[in-house]
Amino acid sequence: SYAHLPVDQVAAFGRYAHKRGDYIRLFPDEGDPVEKTRLGVPRRLPISHKHFRHATSARAQWKAHSSVLEAHGLALAVRWRARQPKAHHKRLLLLVDAQAIIGCAVKGRTSAKAVRAPLRTFAATCMAADILARILYIPSESNPADEPSRGIKRRRSELGGQRVRTSKSRLGTPSDRRHAAMANRAQYLWST
Repeated sequence: SYAHLPVDQVAAFGRYAHKRGDYIRLFPDEGDPVEKTRLGVPRRLPISHKHFRHATSARAQWKAHSSVLEAHGLALAVRWRARQPKAHHKRLLLLVDAQAIIGCAVKGRTSAKAVRAPLRTFAATCMAADILARILYIPSESNPADEPSRGIKRRRSELGGQRVRTSKSRLGTPSDRRHAAMANRAQYLWST
């Protein structure tokens, strides 16, 4: 799932990346799950679940540990964004609900053999496209990409009229021309 944010907001929230205890919350909508209280400092993004569009929505094709699947989701997010040349040389704010993967990606290394390959893909794609990835923790109950990753489809009325593309073989791209034009002025916020 992704959303557009102005450059100044991406920069402001990017400063909270890798800070111990900080985490992201979205503005709640009606029907959203109840937020659990957590230790740390919650930072509210000025958007809600309705502002996120789903780039791809499919269940995992193989059985693996949740950390491995999260690492693949992180690599997929950066690859999807790097496909567009206008996204090169930009900041990318990533919301991830797996703190182990955040630690591995920030440090650049891991002892888990299954996580190494997707993290190498993530790092190589960031370097090749000159993308500055800022990774922030978002709790699972606030994560807009949580339902699509489990194969749960929300109705169009719940998403503010947007279509949800489900595809197993290829990635979806934004079809709305207004959003494509906004991409030149704004950065992306991606949630895995």
